[in-house]
Formats: sequence, C-alpha cells, structure tokens
Amino acid sequence: MTRLNHNLSEKLVTVETKSTTHNNFGAQTSLQTSLMRGLIFLSALLLTACYTGFRTAADGDVTFAPTATSTPEPTPTAIPGLIGPEFAPNVNPLTGLTVDDPAILERRPMVVKISNAPPLVRPQAGLNAADIVFEHYAEGGLTRFSAIFYSQ
Repeated sequence: MTRLNHNLSEKLVTVETKSTTHNNFGAQTSLQTSLMRGLIFLSALLLTACYTGFRTAADGDVTFAPTATSTPEPTPTAIPGLIGPEFAPNVNPLTGLTVDDPAILERRPMVVKISNAPPLVRPQAGLNAADIVFEHYAEGGLTRFSAIFYSQ
C-alpha cells in the first residue's frame, strides 16, 4: 500500500510540474514584460513632459519684468433686507438684547462643543451664559451641545 501511495505521489508531482511549465508560464512572462515596458515608457514620457530645463540667468535667458495692471475695485452696495435686519450698535445680533458695553460686540463669537454623555458629565456648567445653545447628534445616538458665546 505504501508503494501505491508513493507511485500516486510521483504522478501527482509530475502532473503539477507539467501544468506549471505549460504555456501559462510563458504567457505570464510575456505579459509581465509587456507591462514592464509600458510602465517604463510612461515613466519616461512623464519625466520628459515635466522637464523644464534647469537654466540660470547666466545662460542668457530673457527675464520678463511683471507689468502692473489696474484692476477696478468693486464697490459694495447693500441690498436692503437681503442679509438681515439692521441692529443698533448696542444690540447683540444673536439674542436681540441690548448690552451695556458695545465694545463687547467687536469680539468674535466662540463656539464650544460640550459633551452630553455619559451621564456622569451632567450637569454641564456654563451653558446658561451662552447666547445660543444647539443640541445635536454626535455618534451612536449620543448628543452634544454646541454653545455660542458672544456677549458674555
């Protein structure tokens, strides 16, 4: 029985050897060669297309001075009612409330994201000082607050 297995294994080895040395190996080699030649050709084409020649001013190149052109400045014109209502200088545009010091409204608003999960982060401090608070979905069904601070 061992002799039979030995003979079968020799036959399997010869069949496998014959199938790998069949035309597939030669076709793979010619395909790989064609792909490699194409890759080399495209690389050479790309390199020659990107080559600008390394020239210096000493080589006699002509240098062009930039010319000044006048571009007409557009004049802004306000379209009434398009952007929003006009506020008095001491009114917060986010809340509509008056502020004591109009210089406060010269600052940029600040947006702060505040977590709302897990429950141990509650209660959040400082949300009552925000001008606007948004609650939005974050990920996994959890929510976050985005608080905009402007006047305080």
